[in-house]
Amino acid sequence: MNYHRILNILLAFALLLFAGDKAYSLLLKPSGFVKAASGQDDFNSVSNVPTSNGEGILSIPAAAFQPMHSGITFHNGGNLLFPESHAYSGNIFYAPVYLPNSVTVTKVIFIWRDFASIDGSIGLRRSEFVYNSSEFMASVSTNGNSGPGKTETSIIEKPTIDNRNHSYYLELSLPYQDVVHNTTVYSVFIEYAYMTYLPVTFK
Repeated sequence: MNYHRILNILLAFALLLFAGDKAYSLLLKPSGFVKAASGQDDFNSVSNVPTSNGEGILSIPAAAFQPMHSGITFHNGGNLLFPESHAYSGNIFYAPVYLPNSVTVTKVIFIWRDFASIDGSIGLRRSEFVYNSSEFMASVSTNGNSGPGKTETSIIEKPTIDNRNHSYYLELSLPYQDVVHNTTVYSVFIEYAYMTYLPVTFK
């Protein structure tokens, strides 16, 4: 039997175990890890290690919008919405926004068609439960009389979603000039980011 060959294999295996243990410690062991009272690392310590940000998108179709009051006449085909007359208080529509708690809104995208001289707009709003008030988080406008288009913004005020204390919705304004010159909304997209976590048992 070749004892030197067996010895070399055992030494190589021991080196692999040592290297793997060090790599495990360097990659997964957080800074400031507290040792157990015995002076040895606690094998039973479990923590959630943050990884890279996840990305999500919420699509809100034209079908989701409802008029501010019954005096607004409009056409809603599900995939598109446009006013059919001029309302005295403005053609304002609302749609609910349901985003996961604690995510961060990163962008609002507005898909539209504009044949009016006055721009239409979409606003993402945050409502206070207690004080019955709301504020704009983001706003995007059309580009008057330019046909089909898309506008977006990454400027978001108070972007972290807090569903315990706030509700969220879209406020849509669609100007009307006449049967031909009006503004149509197709959809709104809200992009958001979230932190993902990996449960790890540390040595």
